Amino acid sequence: MNIFIKQLALSISCIVLLTGCITIEETYSLKKNGSGSYTFKVDMSEMMAMMKAMGGLDKMNAEGTNPSDDIQFDDEIKKLKEIKGITNVQSVQDKDGGIFSLSFDFVNLDALQKAKASSTEEGEAVSTLSLTGKKLVLKHVLPSSLMNNEMLNDSTSNNELTQGLMSQIKYNINFKLEGGAKAIITDAESNFSTSNKETFQLKGTMQDLTDTPDLMNAVIELN
Repeated sequence: MNIFIKQLALSISCIVLLTGCITIEETYSLKKNGSGSYTFKVDMSEMMAMMKAMGGLDKMNAEGTNPSDDIQFDDEIKKLKEIKGITNVQSVQDKDGGIFSLSFDFVNLDALQKAKASSTEEGEAVSTLSLTGKKLVLKHVLPSSLMNNEMLNDSTSNNELTQGLMSQIKYNINFKLEGGAKAIITDAESNFSTSNKETFQLKGTMQDLTDTPDLMNAVIELN
């Protein structure tokens, strides 16, 4: 969700200077009738474990500078529960363990789109998942707060270290499709040909996505 990533951007300077051991993951589960579920997850557990092993987590908690403190989505949960066609809204906010997720069920892709749009500021672009005939089209958009983040656009030598660590922050998009797919074509020039691909993953890093915003765009031809 865009606001969720936006909150991650608020603490990005602290996070990337510590370690790049972070995985951001979106999962779309889609049934043949167009209903399904969506999950957005940030896994900082490896980073938090490394910090704990080095004795840094307790110190950061005591000083109130835990990098996960900026990540919360209570307002987003409230908005989702008010959207028609969105049910079973659930969240995990394990700050010490470094696991954060937000998930919900949607009755159709229109409801999914309204849910994703609810997490953006007015006028900001949002990722879309649409179905035309047998073609499922993903247009993936990172929030402008990340694309315009000062640390990512800094021309100083310190930015080389930042970008190196950003390349270690994984960004994955998972699909689980009832009935599977015939082919998956992405803007990253990846072409998966298959007769029944029910589960697959688009993979990249935060650096890949800032360098190539269209990286996760995909056209999926359904069976």
